[in-house]
Amino acid sequence: MTDTAVGEADWCCLNGIERVLVSLTPSDWEFSPVSIDWISGAGAKKTVAVENHWTSESVEALLLAAQAPLDSWRQFGGVGEDPLHRAHI
Repeated sequence: MTDTAVGEADWCCLNGIERVLVSLTPSDWEFSPVSIDWISGAGAKKTVAVENHWTSESVEALLLAAQAPLDSWRQFGGVGEDPLHRAHI
């Protein structure tokens, strides 16, 4: 499963990057979680469960709970910054 939103969400979840899916209705994707089997080049299989939202209430709750986007370069500069990085010794 490559080059799809589901595949990308799966890859992100495998690598510690939080992702969820939002599906349109009606569709065959009205269930959660979406289970994806990731098979490495060596044949190792790992199953990842990606949360899926398809109702307007669920999507709205998800958006309201999300962290506000950055609105300045100053905020961007502090993302993931190690406080010791700025220490002068």
